[in-house]
Amino acid sequence: MTLALVVGVGANSANAALTVAALAVTSDGALTLNGAAASNIVLGGATTTGSLAIGDAMTTGSITAGAALTTGSITLGGAQTSGAITIGGGVQTGTITLGGGTGAQTVNLGTGATGVKTINVGTSAVANVITIGSTTGAASLTLQAGTGDVTVTSQDDINIGANAVAQDIVVGNETGASSLELDAGTGAINIGNAIAKTITIGNTTGATAVLVNAGTDGFEIEGDIVTKGAVPAYTESGAGVPTGTATNTDTAGQITTSTTSHTTAIITFSNAYATAPVCIVTAGDADAAAIVGSATGMFATMSTTALTITTAASTTTDVWNYFCIEAE
Repeated sequence: MTLALVVGVGANSANAALTVAALAVTSDGALTLNGAAASNIVLGGATTTGSLAIGDAMTTGSITAGAALTTGSITLGGAQTSGAITIGGGVQTGTITLGGGTGAQTVNLGTGATGVKTINVGTSAVANVITIGSTTGAASLTLQAGTGDVTVTSQDDINIGANAVAQDIVVGNETGASSLELDAGTGAINIGNAIAKTITIGNTTGATAVLVNAGTDGFEIEGDIVTKGAVPAYTESGAGVPTGTATNTDTAGQITTSTTSHTTAIITFSNAYATAPVCIVTAGDADAAAIVGSATGMFATMSTTALTITTAASTTTDVWNYFCIEAE
């Protein structure tokens, strides 16, 4: 059965035809389904298979769901266990916005407590531009992973902290037996290779060690070599007390003997070496040079705790330079 209605109200009324067929309701004008303020309107409430289409043939205009809704919820596929939910697609060139309001909102993607989810963002084989997060105020971004690791790959550069803003970049943590590896295949690894800056590697806590390995091309250092560390202690045979330069370290420095008769000058390291170091000692003034050129000369002995410079008995202020390296 088909029921055709033509409705008109008033002198300037608009006419529209409403056709009610056995399985369809059509109109050649605007069609509004409305109910009382507190009523429920159900479309396809008892449908268990098939499809429910809203605006399938529309090419322009808009489809709105809950435009005035301020409380409550809108659910799409809340009980779905298979199949797909698609928003947008085709040859669309517009914008799809989720959570674009000005209120404080939480937007959840794949946060269900059970079931392993694969979440893909911009993984299609086109040159997508993907931005996550912002730099406004206290905005923050957290990337988390379990034992499945975090992998970052690129066909070009990977830039971290590249914007021109003073910031701290922390890689790794200070707890647990974590390890950090930087590699670049056959390429070069550059650290702090532009702009004047201080680069610190390692620390002085406990048994901390810094290992630098090199192959057959050797180990190159450009610029001055500066050693820093605790100042060693100085003694000599006899009643005198030698002095040392304020910048002395266990590695390098200068010691000056007293004028009290002495045959040894001893530098006691502030931190004992694991094995006795190899030390080079040279004369630092004319008095020390005269001793080196004498018949008895000078010699040095090393232990893990001290460097001892031995000469014939001397009452001059002899200046000695030393440089020590532990050989493993």
